[in-house]
Amino acid sequence: MKLKGISERSVRRLQTAYTSCAVIYEFDSQQADLIASLQGPDKQVVLGGDGRCDSPGYSAKYGSYTLMDLNTNKILDIQLVQSNEVKGSTHMELEGLKRGLSLLIDTNHIEVSTLVTDRHVMIKKFMKDNHPEINHYFDVWHIAKGITQLTSY
Repeated sequence: MKLKGISERSVRRLQTAYTSCAVIYEFDSQQADLIASLQGPDKQVVLGGDGRCDSPGYSAKYGSYTLMDLNTNKILDIQLVQSNEVKGSTHMELEGLKRGLSLLIDTNHIEVSTLVTDRHVMIKKFMKDNHPEINHYFDVWHIAKGITQLTSY
């Protein structure tokens, strides 16, 4: 067909110059509006949090931690943690939660009443020791998964 197209390098250069900037700007704008709507003395936020790594097992290099407002089903924050920032890849999920909670509670003065997470042991201890005022629950899927693993032995 002898159609001319742009190179992959040109596509990446254009994404870096325009698309990525626009996406980041729009996310930051919507995040600021959402956080502003949750601030106030009578607002209590119910959060859901979960981490995800770039590879399974104990050799992950990057981990992201997402906090979602469970009343509106909107993402409030995403934190990206690199394994060399913490003791090891198993600590990335906890570090992501710490950064996300710090942004919401300390920086933006949002009152978090409840946090729902998976059954991560370090998160359980962190919440008990550092945020006893926040009700910490495990999500139903992880509870059910734990029960079925016990019954399969």
